[in-house]
Amino acid sequence: MAMLDRDHAAFVGVDKLINVNANQLLEFRIFAENRDWHSFHSNHYDWWAFPIGSPSSYGYRYSVSKDSVAVLKQSDQFLCNLSECAELLMLSWGWDSTSNEPLAKVDSGQAWANWPIRLYKAWCSMQIFGLLEKEASLSSYAHYLRASGVSFQYRGRDLFEEFTS
Repeated sequence: MAMLDRDHAAFVGVDKLINVNANQLLEFRIFAENRDWHSFHSNHYDWWAFPIGSPSSYGYRYSVSKDSVAVLKQSDQFLCNLSECAELLMLSWGWDSTSNEPLAKVDSGQAWANWPIRLYKAWCSMQIFGLLEKEASLSSYAHYLRASGVSFQYRGRDLFEEFTS
């Protein structure tokens, strides 16, 4: 994945990104506590929950550069929050990120929601920020889904190829 060398003029800034990411984590915790897995699937949060270096429908507002990644990596709290966001997202899909296998028992709605781009963004974000255990778990989940026949097509692109390159 290509990264910007410097922050784009539209970037919200490191402090704002840290705050919106932390607020999203609080929502994720509430969703999980209430076993409201559908909220993980129906809400939009990818950009600030799992920042990457590419623009999105928000343009460059939440696109991190090499410079901002270096600053964010210095924040233990941000890295912990980012890791927990990934853990809770995988939980919403019925995936145990510790054992890297499907949960033995799941609630209604605790299943894959056909968002390959969300899985891809979360995986990229873990990679960018050096959260290797979560990156490996997301990759394992992608391979598990592919073996189950799940398509990773998104806007004419097979995102699964990224997990294998």
